[in-house]
Amino acid sequence: MASSSNLTAPSHLHPDTAVLLRGLISDYKRRHRGRASTIANIARISAAACREQGVEDPDGLLIVPYIEEISALDEEKEKQRPKAAFPFAQNSDESTVTPLHRQIRDYIDVYTSDLTEALRSLSLSFGAPTFPYDQWKNVLRDVYVDFDRIYGYDIDLERQVCNAGSWLSAFDIYKAAVLFAFPGREAELQAYYRHIQNLFFYRKESFHGHIISYDRAVRKFVGGRRDVLFNEIAKFDMLRMAYLNECGVAFGVSDSPANRSRKRMRKEL
Repeated sequence: MASSSNLTAPSHLHPDTAVLLRGLISDYKRRHRGRASTIANIARISAAACREQGVEDPDGLLIVPYIEEISALDEEKEKQRPKAAFPFAQNSDESTVTPLHRQIRDYIDVYTSDLTEALRSLSLSFGAPTFPYDQWKNVLRDVYVDFDRIYGYDIDLERQVCNAGSWLSAFDIYKAAVLFAFPGREAELQAYYRHIQNLFFYRKESFHGHIISYDRAVRKFVGGRRDVLFNEIAKFDMLRMAYLNECGVAFGVSDSPANRSRKRMRKEL
């Protein structure tokens, strides 16, 4: 898989589309639109234009300049924020992160700056995948998404991810939602999909529950970090040892669908 730093920009969109996108930037400058709705509309218009004009932009590079311009408009405001307010930011090591890490973080910053507005804009967007509202919030924050909540949601059935087939179906649903909110992550998610798919393929069906537990731990790990992507498989070595090695500390730990349901019930109480 090619790294994000080696990506090349696709062809430019039709000038009429560029005019539309410039109009959104102008509206933002005049404070007629919020950051979240501006970014969401730029992504939506760009994606639609790519389909109509036959332009390939799987990594979302065409909208990067617009996002950078929006960030530049807020630069003065950011400079006014007291540096001491967030001391952990001074300890942040960005030496190993790629442009994709930063792009995802910028999207998260946009969405979470006004999550209510982002969700409202999302609900009005054409082509948004069918997805539980409470899990959309997790997608926009790029944190852990409960596959049991999204699997079967489109047909209004409570179904739980308990084998390879249900996991693969749930991941496809998850992937569609993530790509709608974070264009440019296709290769990253596909690499992780292949990783889990291979684990299922080369292990007996009786072992698949361990793989599902491993995946759940990985997605919680990635969702809690801004410096880890799903295609950085080597960073999951400790989790793989814990969940998939018979001597691992998490191997065989009961995490059945029934137990997860009981845990959710206790939380609700």
